[in-house]
Amino acid sequence: MSNRKYYVDENSFDDIESEEVQYWVGFLMADGCITGNVLKLKLQHSDKKQVLKFKDFLKSEHIVKKVNEYNNHKTCSFDVYSKKLTDVLSNRYNIIPNKTKTAECPEELINSRHFWRGVIDGDGSVNFKNEKAFIGLWSGSIKLLKQFETFVKNNVKIRNKITKGHRCYCFRNHSQKAAPKIIKLLYKDS
Repeated sequence: MSNRKYYVDENSFDDIESEEVQYWVGFLMADGCITGNVLKLKLQHSDKKQVLKFKDFLKSEHIVKKVNEYNNHKTCSFDVYSKKLTDVLSNRYNIIPNKTKTAECPEELINSRHFWRGVIDGDGSVNFKNEKAFIGLWSGSIKLLKQFETFVKNNVKIRNKITKGHRCYCFRNHSQKAAPKIIKLLYKDS
């Protein structure tokens, strides 16, 4: 019997063949954090539904907290204490502490559209405006962006260039031939 205060399915990430596992690994690669034995997810309060979906995926009883940050900026925070989960995420999926500049797709997920959709949902943007499409991904890790660029180039004919901004790198595509194909690749039937 566990003396755990809140239940969580510590086997949630065991089935790497699961599209849902691949998606959440990608999402955590973008927006998750591990500190010690704690898995943390903190998003804008307006994205609370996404945090609740993740909580459901983990079958967790942990509480999602509303936090008021500086300038009355509201966030929702979800922390799960689990050595097993944090070990699996860091050792198998490269979700490690301080990964901002070193994030790297696990080799076995390099060709997973579900993983990359999770990364885009975490740190990217997809827009359709006036019948024009745009997709972008921002990261402190040039390696992660190059892996994404390779994934896209293996599936869609593009000429793309990763650019360096003030605080991060950026992959952007607004080609009206390529951007819709990239978006369809990632989001079709998902």
